[in-house]
Amino acid sequence: MQIGAHTVNHPILAVLDEQEAHAEIAQSKQRLESLIDKQVTLFAYPNGRPAKDYSASNVDTVRRCGFDAAVSTGWGAARSSSDLYQLPRFTPWDRARVRFGMRLASNLLRS
Repeated sequence: MQIGAHTVNHPILAVLDEQEAHAEIAQSKQRLESLIDKQVTLFAYPNGRPAKDYSASNVDTVRRCGFDAAVSTGWGAARSSSDLYQLPRFTPWDRARVRFGMRLASNLLRS
């Protein structure tokens, strides 16, 4: 398990100017690192819909702030060719193993 950053106030990054978005992203990383005394390398975009909740400039900011990867809420499964700063994912809320397996297989086929 690893702790990742998610901004300070959970804003929709796409509606902020670049300076505000940078502050939200960078300060969330800095605050977490000071709390856990370890480097924070992962980021999750608030709400996370590509091109709606965050922009290409936000992706660049995440990269420049020193994160190794970031997740969106773009539906799917990551592949080796996926952009490390816009990894897709899906909700694993199924209680039954069979349903979870079916959801996983469906996402692998879709991506």
